[in-house]
Amino acid sequence: MVFFLLLTWMFVRAQFPNSIRHRPTSSSLLAAGQKPSFFFPASDANYGTKFYDSIENLPSVSWINGVAVMCQQNAATAYSELVNGLAGHLRIGFGVVVAANKDTSVATQSLQTLVGGGGNAMINFNYPLGYASGSYYTILWQFTPKIAGQLPIAGSYGAVSGNVAIGTDLYVDFFTSNGNLSLYGLIRAAEYVGTSDFYSNLNIPNSPFFLAQMNVGLQLTNSIRISVVLPVFSSNKSLTKIPAYIGTNILPAVQSKK
Repeated sequence: MVFFLLLTWMFVRAQFPNSIRHRPTSSSLLAAGQKPSFFFPASDANYGTKFYDSIENLPSVSWINGVAVMCQQNAATAYSELVNGLAGHLRIGFGVVVAANKDTSVATQSLQTLVGGGGNAMINFNYPLGYASGSYYTILWQFTPKIAGQLPIAGSYGAVSGNVAIGTDLYVDFFTSNGNLSLYGLIRAAEYVGTSDFYSNLNIPNSPFFLAQMNVGLQLTNSIRISVVLPVFSSNKSLTKIPAYIGTNILPAVQSKK
């Protein structure tokens, strides 16, 4: 995956040196307080901080960044990113997942937390690769590695396990002129590598696997999202045999600094 991204970066720089590297919406515009409209790839040492501040209005450290609740007929999953921060290009966050399911089998509940975030606790990394925006749309491509685990906390199940996911996210939205309504879609694709108990909990062969998930929905105002979440493709077909989740994401109206 990393090798593929490197080749893509080299190809774009070779084929489009002027349109990419010298586009007028560069980090100099961000320094002047303007929102970026295009970049690929992020290259300035401070670009990550300026970029995330411009699109998310995040402080250097923020707490409780929304709660996402996903439900299906016999199951519910809640995810919250408890804290995040910026380190140059990188956005780093720590999140937790709480899951409930009438099916108490370890494999079913492990798959539920995998789809919900990767485990019941995780560290997320976001590195902006490409971004474009216009009057009514946004496109964001990020490199999104993740470290997750099933930890022995209240309500946990199965053996303690851990996994690393190396993947990317592609986000696209279309919004109204006043920004109160937007239609969005997100595709996440990643290769998962874990401990032996990670595979055992999922009841799948002990080998790395690929999983792609899709999240589509509506965002109402700046604080509420209604979405449908489902796995769409995997190198292990058993991981896609799960009904779609309908979810609500409540985003914080006010961010705080520490």
